[in-house]
Amino acid sequence: MVGATLVTSGTWSTAIETRSCVVTILLCAAFIFYKMLGSLPTLPLPAPPSDGDLGPPPAAQVQNDSDDELVQVVEEDQNRSNASHASIATHTRTIGIIQPPPDLRTIVDKTASFVAKNGLEFERRVIASNSGKPMFNFFNGSDPYHAYYQDQLSKFRSQNQVLGQ
Repeated sequence: MVGATLVTSGTWSTAIETRSCVVTILLCAAFIFYKMLGSLPTLPLPAPPSDGDLGPPPAAQVQNDSDDELVQVVEEDQNRSNASHASIATHTRTIGIIQPPPDLRTIVDKTASFVAKNGLEFERRVIASNSGKPMFNFFNGSDPYHAYYQDQLSKFRSQNQVLGQ
């Protein structure tokens, strides 16, 4: 009797009809999409070379000697001076920080650490000696990783102040 009551009230039968219509529409849409994909031309991709040589690696994967140069400059400057830390005034507020990829993040972190220890004169020398090198573009205010560099620099400076007290 309960089943008869539900069917005669119309609510269950309407819900079932609506679901079957939705399923039918979705199946039709999927079929049309499948047919459309079949009619699109397939873009040919060249096969990888049989010898496995894919050519030179991308620039981001190439190891440069600039890391060694940075370490040498840092070691020289650590021996020379422990300049006082000056804060950088800014007229804008950082909304979000974009983290660089791991290989560049290592360079930014090391540089920020050494600049925090050795001062702004050291930063100027690093900028001058590495101008034109894309991996040091984070010094430019328009670079997307500049905010990350500034954040790391302030963190290292605060750590140095805590350790110095």
